[in-house]
Amino acid sequence: MTRLLDRLLVAVYVAVAALPAFAMLADWRGRELHGSLEPAKLPAITFGDVLTEKVQHGIVAWFEGNLGLKGSSIALDNAILYHVFGETRPGAGVRLGKDRFLFGNEDIDYYNKTGRWIVDPAYVEKLAEQIANVQRRLRAQGRALVPVIVPAKTSIWRDKVPDAWVMDLPSPRPADETTRMVKEALAKRGVVFVDARELFVTSTVPRIDLYGPDARHWSAYGACLAMSAIVDAHAQLTATPRLSHDCVFQRQRVPRSNDDFDLWRLLNAQWVYPTVKQVPGVKHPPPPPARSRPRMLVTSTSFGWQLMRDAYDSGVFAAVWMNYYNQVFVDAAEGPNAVRIPVEPSKPGWRDRVMTNDLIVLDLFESYLGYPEAYVQLFLDDVTRALDAPR
Repeated sequence: MTRLLDRLLVAVYVAVAALPAFAMLADWRGRELHGSLEPAKLPAITFGDVLTEKVQHGIVAWFEGNLGLKGSSIALDNAILYHVFGETRPGAGVRLGKDRFLFGNEDIDYYNKTGRWIVDPAYVEKLAEQIANVQRRLRAQGRALVPVIVPAKTSIWRDKVPDAWVMDLPSPRPADETTRMVKEALAKRGVVFVDARELFVTSTVPRIDLYGPDARHWSAYGACLAMSAIVDAHAQLTATPRLSHDCVFQRQRVPRSNDDFDLWRLLNAQWVYPTVKQVPGVKHPPPPPARSRPRMLVTSTSFGWQLMRDAYDSGVFAAVWMNYYNQVFVDAAEGPNAVRIPVEPSKPGWRDRVMTNDLIVLDLFESYLGYPEAYVQLFLDDVTRALDAPR
């Protein structure tokens, strides 16, 4: 009886060990994985690469990368980490906070900013001066540049950050000091800007409706409130009537591919479900007829996608474009499958997509605020050169 049991256990062990390879041959892919998992390709075989074992390592990587049921195996492993140890997989890009709130690694790094990541106050002054200069020159043309302080999730939900992740730093924390310096430098120069962080912190709207527990970005409703403040700034800068942009709150069920679940998807864990079933959405009243409608460009991080969609859905703009990280242009009218056009200031098309807009929104995302190499500086340099160029 004992020998029979041993044989059965050996058979089960062999079957389990062989299952991924068998599933690979049968093309059983298992659960879909979200995030950046590089596809592994079978390497070309050359004599030199065999001698250096490059081919052997490449074949192992290809085999492991294409094992059947790999997604299901990873999801099971991640589920054990989540449910038993209250942790997420290292390298997943997402961390589990208090009360099941999820945070991106970037936001935690920003909250603990110190050392060489401290922003140079002299650069903040220079940046604010350039923003003021561009806003003033565009204003003289009847156009509006509206900078927006975009909050990191840790600025809105810092009470959900576990103590173990919080570095012992002076109060106020260097991250908060950076935002304060930028706001003061802009205000000192009379720059009209939108402080979405302050808007969210002081809002009577529940935080969960502005920035969801499973989300990396603000909600559609939060973006709409920020867009309404942008519309206010546009009216002030252009001395024109305020555009008919209003946010009617509505809670709705959406697919799990929605932005409100982007961090949850990165968990890639079995038997882990989103914290909320319905997310805050927006309904825009039809705008009144207008003789002409302004054109808008959003120069932004990924937070700009919601702004772009909100502006387009409101119906008050003739055209809405996104300048994503000052790398590619996207036309909101083309929808999710829009062609991404490279940002090339030397080409004639760049001026048409940038300098002809009535409203330019400049995303000042807290996590990237105050770094000379960031998209903000690159875009401002491009616009400044265009304004300086003879017409």
